[in-house]
Amino acid sequence: MEIFNTKILNQRQRWNRAVLFAIGGTILSIIVCVLLQRLINIRSSLFYLAAAYFLSWLILETGHGVQAKFSILAAVCTVIVIIVSDMFVTYGMLTFTFPVNAILSVLRSYVSISINSLLSLIIKIGAISLAYGKARIV
Repeated sequence: MEIFNTKILNQRQRWNRAVLFAIGGTILSIIVCVLLQRLINIRSSLFYLAAAYFLSWLILETGHGVQAKFSILAAVCTVIVIIVSDMFVTYGMLTFTFPVNAILSVLRSYVSISINSLLSLIIKIGAISLAYGKARIV
């Protein structure tokens, strides 16, 4: 008979575990989003909704946290996925050569005035809010 559950993680261990899995999930999501968009040759922000859902599920399952920091971690990871994926989809491997120019160009494209960029921005904001809302136990 087991009286004490010695396999339970404390709060710091759950946070560390969630951060480690979030970093791995972010890298994996960037790779998948870039490969899908470059191979299919379709630029779509819907991939970021799937990446946000994956990251929030990963943080929820590995961290089992109730604090807001788990939601903030998922939102930050989703923002990183969105920006880095857009950089690599637009510039490819030149992103490593001119990273500042790539970042500035991608950020400028987010605020350009067209219906396509506006819809893309709305979907990306929806992905960030999805990740924020689903990453912790409420």
